[in-house]
Amino acid sequence: MSSLTYTVRIPGQQAPAQMEFARLKNAYADGNIPGTAMVTLEHQDFWYPLGELMGDAPTKPLLFPCGACKQMVKSRWIDRGNPVKCPKCNGALTVPNPDATKAQIVVDQKQSRATPFVWLGVLMIVVGIATTAFSYFQARSEGGAYGIWYGVVLAGLALVMDHWFDFRGKRRKGK
Repeated sequence: MSSLTYTVRIPGQQAPAQMEFARLKNAYADGNIPGTAMVTLEHQDFWYPLGELMGDAPTKPLLFPCGACKQMVKSRWIDRGNPVKCPKCNGALTVPNPDATKAQIVVDQKQSRATPFVWLGVLMIVVGIATTAFSYFQARSEGGAYGIWYGVVLAGLALVMDHWFDFRGKRRKGK
């Protein structure tokens, strides 16, 4: 853990600083950096107080199962994304991020619900184009008028595009 480099935001200073763990730990122990300074690692997408990292301030516990032996592994909330070893099988694990897992579950559920509507939209497009083409060729051979089924095509296109934007993540968050 001593080779990890943290980004540190010290209160009252403009720019964050990069510090290795050993140097950060010494500066904290000497009182040069307060426990309220915020720290993060490059692979983490959140900041947390230095006091929590050093164990002087409480942090929320996090339990998760080992992928190999199913033993529950205890970690700290601030260690999300960091490597740990399973206490039972000694396997290498990465502490999961429950927020990211929940977000992925929501995306997967949206996609599974939307798939039938996408296929319905594709079917409507095909039926609309086929009916228009059939009507055109029949009217051409018999010398009459033909119908354009663009309403069905547009409705199908609307269904497909509506769910396309959901898949691509471009839809408003409130929906």
